[in-house]
Amino acid sequence: MEKINQLEGAIREFDTKYVLEKSPNISVLNDITEKQIHFHKSKLHLNLDRDEKPLVLVNTKKGVRLYGFSGFVLTNKKIHFSLTKRFYFASFLPLSEKPRKLNLESIDSFQIGEHDSCFGSTYVGHDLVINEKTLGLVRLGFGLMYDEEALVYINELSKFLFENGFLKSTPKEYRWQ
Repeated sequence: MEKINQLEGAIREFDTKYVLEKSPNISVLNDITEKQIHFHKSKLHLNLDRDEKPLVLVNTKKGVRLYGFSGFVLTNKKIHFSLTKRFYFASFLPLSEKPRKLNLESIDSFQIGEHDSCFGSTYVGHDLVINEKTLGLVRLGFGLMYDEEALVYINELSKFLFENGFLKSTPKEYRWQ
């Protein structure tokens, strides 16, 4: 429990030291607005516990969403997420899954994995990989191309959390072309 209370400090340290360009689709700690929290509450059915604090929000912009909403919120206690199902016709008929949440104590690793365009060449999303299991697709960005800055930020954060003892398993390295 104490480690989870220290998570906010670790994310603050990572965000302060992060030197690459940060995506406008990611909000961290004090950059998170009430409007963004409300948006995620409506999309993820986000119901925070009284002592639960959002630390990282992914997909905070309201752009055109031809593929439904997918994104996640990392809090001091849980990860809340809504994903798109990975299936062959996802670029024509995106099927959003019911929003889910996992307690942080049950998460050994998380990262963004391979991207998928499914049938055709339209970008549908990237694998959200938790505990080395693909749970579905999270769309990073809102155009035809994915948001590489968001992808790099999330995976670097995951690596930092592993190196500092918050995650138990080494995040897998993915290479994008």
